[in-house]
Amino acid sequence: MVKIFENTTRLTTRKEYDTLRTHIELLIKEATENGHFSEPEGDNEYIREFGRLARLSALYEDEFIDFGFITPKTKSVSTVQKEAVRFRIKQKNTAKELVPA
Repeated sequence: MVKIFENTTRLTTRKEYDTLRTHIELLIKEATENGHFSEPEGDNEYIREFGRLARLSALYEDEFIDFGFITPKTKSVSTVQKEAVRFRIKQKNTAKELVPA
């Protein structure tokens, strides 16, 4: 297993990040082929290295990559409440139409 960024605690460039992500993919392939990821509770050099690299990747993503395009926008409480009121009114109107007077 080849280790990269051994003494690195933070990635600062997209090139470093891309190199790291490529290495993670290769590490996953190698570890899977050799059975190093077969134990769910296992602890070996591949699992530790994967965790270390995944952490570096996540730290870079948190600092430099905007994932706003995939995270749902949260609605304010008042918007949710208004939608709930509209839904209840719609339910009542539907119920009135279904039940003969």
